[in-house]
Amino acid sequence: MERSPRSIRVVSDWRLASHIVSSVMGEYHGYYAGWAAEHCGGGLVALADGRPAGSVVYYTVETPHARIGVVYYVAVLPRYRGLGLGRILVASAEEVMDGSDIYVATTSESNVASRKLFHSMGYRVESWDSLERRLGPAPLEALEMAACAYEDDIVMYKEVTPGALSHIGAGDLRAARDAWDGVCLKPYLLRRRQARRRLRLAAWPLA
Repeated sequence: MERSPRSIRVVSDWRLASHIVSSVMGEYHGYYAGWAAEHCGGGLVALADGRPAGSVVYYTVETPHARIGVVYYVAVLPRYRGLGLGRILVASAEEVMDGSDIYVATTSESNVASRKLFHSMGYRVESWDSLERRLGPAPLEALEMAACAYEDDIVMYKEVTPGALSHIGAGDLRAARDAWDGVCLKPYLLRRRQARRRLRLAAWPLA
């Protein structure tokens, strides 16, 4: 763990935010973080004594009955862990997304650190199965699409407006589908086309 920095400053920089995600979690996640930060929301970077230390990528989804603030990625470089930067980054993303009726993030069952972080900040931590048993399939479907969360099995949410989660699945799910299309499907299709193009170029006979 790095010694406690003398100063911590949070700045908006989506490129650097996605680069940090890539450094911590790998190029695959960095690619999707960068797409979401550039096209759908934004990215914040925590500077510890002026040096990049961690980042958060976020975006909002306007459904007919509730505004969802999605904390999409949180990444802290290993040498800066244990200094409370995760809390600072999440709180900063919430501040940028002020006016949301509910904040949501997702993770895997094995990511204990992420679950502890969000729980400590007032988020309810729940499995998708538990959520569906309590509220039915409609809110779950809307939240999964809005948060692009099909690879995760844990949802973490904080309701600012009481009952917001129940209202998300009411009526038209078009906004949630549009969010899924913009955050998940478009970058996936682009990445696949780019991979196919590289394969074609690699197989092209040399003159």
